[in-house]
Amino acid sequence: VIALFLGITYILSADLSIASRYHFVYFPAFIVVIAAALAMCWDANNLVARTDLDLTTHQQTLRFLQIRGKKAVVLIWLLGFLGAITVVYNFGYQKIERADLLVPIIQKTSQNPVLIAYAHKTYGQTREIMTLGYEFNRLGATNVKNAPLFLLAHQEPNNNNSTIVLKKTLAQLPRPFDLWIVNFPRAKAELAKETQNCVADSQRRPKVNGYKYKLYHCQRYDNLLLQYS
Repeated sequence: VIALFLGITYILSADLSIASRYHFVYFPAFIVVIAAALAMCWDANNLVARTDLDLTTHQQTLRFLQIRGKKAVVLIWLLGFLGAITVVYNFGYQKIERADLLVPIIQKTSQNPVLIAYAHKTYGQTREIMTLGYEFNRLGATNVKNAPLFLLAHQEPNNNNSTIVLKKTLAQLPRPFDLWIVNFPRAKAELAKETQNCVADSQRRPKVNGYKYKLYHCQRYDNLLLQYS
């Protein structure tokens, strides 16, 4: 595994060492070394008995282990246990995209069917919108009536294909529905057009890490015709 890690990093020039989450490859060897050191600390009396204490360089260290070795092991075990608890309860290694905060806001706010529109640039956006879908599923939005629709519109730097896709999608969906624009800044210009008949919600809502969102209420087109009649 370590050879594969090094091969990808130095042969394929894909530096996996940048992201700390990929460093798990050397964890087994690291754990073995730490376990051996802790075993020596725990059984320090035998270590002292088998070591020549006349060696001044080792004498103080061995005496310390003999007196406080087990306390050090217990302390390290407690720190490891606390670290494991932070991971189990989602306090450690937490992603910056807090879908667990955004999804309850959407569920609490929207009474109409929901469309979540997301601008796609890389695989990162695919992961982010999948995280939203997973969170909806976890919170029970599994049937057709209350499950949201997702639009992942690919966005290029020099064209407006993403807004064209959004426009076509809005024209096809039955109304009324609630449109949640998530990390999709170009959509605001399209939705500002009166022909879309999508009105921005005026209520202020809390910020969510990783997701810049805005709610629009898209009404029936006959309501738009009544306004101009």
